Amino acid sequence: MYAQIEVNPPYKVEIYTAIFCGHCKAAKQLLDDAGIPYTEEGIIFNGKNHREMLSRTIGEDGAPRIFINNHYIGTRRDLDEFKAETLSAISSETPTRIRIKVSQVTPSE
Repeated sequence: MYAQIEVNPPYKVEIYTAIFCGHCKAAKQLLDDAGIPYTEEGIIFNGKNHREMLSRTIGEDGAPRIFINNHYIGTRRDLDEFKAETLSAISSETPTRIRIKVSQVTPSE
């Protein structure tokens, strides 16, 4: 399930990656090409990072997993769907709207 939200600068982009991961490399290249700085966290040899990623991704495993301002964006495929204007806004520190993943779990009564 997805939602559209407004995000404002300063932007903090985080990407959880795995070594030898082609999708991770492609996602980082997209961010690099757009001039968007990011923090990379490896999950293969770091159990703490892996557990942290799982808790932040509503249990979704695998890499890459991308966050903007602590909002879960999704995978490389989700990042690929960002329009050029959105990437440009993030790069230039301008407010913009993004699509984020949200939990499909409904709270118990």
